[in-house]
Amino acid sequence: MKLRQGFTLIELLIVVTIIAILAGAAIPYVQDYIDESRRARAKNDLDEIRNALALYELRRGVEYPNNDIASLIGPFLTKALVDPWGAAYVVNRASSTVECLGPDGKINSGDEITIDFRPRMAVTKVVWRDTNKDGLVTAGVDSLLFYVTRPLLNSTAASTGLTPSAAGAIGMSYTAVLNDRVASFPVAGVFVAGSDTVTIDSSNLLVDESLDTNTNYARPDVLKIVAE
Repeated sequence: MKLRQGFTLIELLIVVTIIAILAGAAIPYVQDYIDESRRARAKNDLDEIRNALALYELRRGVEYPNNDIASLIGPFLTKALVDPWGAAYVVNRASSTVECLGPDGKINSGDEITIDFRPRMAVTKVVWRDTNKDGLVTAGVDSLLFYVTRPLLNSTAASTGLTPSAAGAIGMSYTAVLNDRVASFPVAGVFVAGSDTVTIDSSNLLVDESLDTNTNYARPDVLKIVAE
């Protein structure tokens, strides 16, 4: 009995065709998996960078100065990070965000991945500054300092949106000081530090420099006035 050896050309073509069809059907799923893996890696990198930026500003007491992550490498990041598509991560200090430019490596193209590295605009504390060091609240001389979580828009307006428990205790405008993270309001009346409070209304002068509509004004809150 004679055994058959090998395959005919037609059989080989059929096998190649079947393989090509299967490969063509699988490639989109494989590409989707690769893209999703890259985006997941970018998000992990962004989380690491966000934590490093928060530590930088907390420990050094100043805003992060650059639009890249170079100054974080060493004390706050163990190694240089680039996104899965080979581009650098971008730090936007004004909007308090860090960004991956995405597959096309272009700004504002719609495929970016962006996260905040600072909490939304809020007041962390209200401090009475006894300017003349006499131990008394002196209108027109002393100040109330509002410490905030994001850079302030440096402006003045007709209404503060801030209501002290002692009416009229805050002046009508402020000057942003200390790296734009503290708003200084002139004292316009008498209050008791340690017991009186300030109510922050939904519309107030403590405006995020980025003017992001979701985090524009400091969130409403009630804080006790403490002595410096």
